[in-house]
Amino acid sequence: MKVVQNAHVVGDWKHLGRQLGLSEGDLLMLEDQYTGMRDRCLHSLVRWREVSGQEANVELLAKHLRKCRYHHVAGNLHTVGRRLTSIMQTTISSNSFSAA
Repeated sequence: MKVVQNAHVVGDWKHLGRQLGLSEGDLLMLEDQYTGMRDRCLHSLVRWREVSGQEANVELLAKHLRKCRYHHVAGNLHTVGRRLTSIMQTTISSNSFSAA
């Protein structure tokens, strides 16, 4: 995932976690469970997804990244999201055509 590949975001994982609405308890739990910053960053995103459910999506993550001033990462995330959406729509269209 692009987010956890960016050294600046990884180093600032707590700030992003707070921006995503994670509690201090969540952040402390992640700190206790994972020793590496990259793992903490990744699992903060996993925890955000668990807490937010269907509301956690690429658009919202990009918005939070921009609030943390990671505009470049947010832009890359949007590009990946659009490609994935396009691939999924193509796959769905192909499957619908095959089923007919």
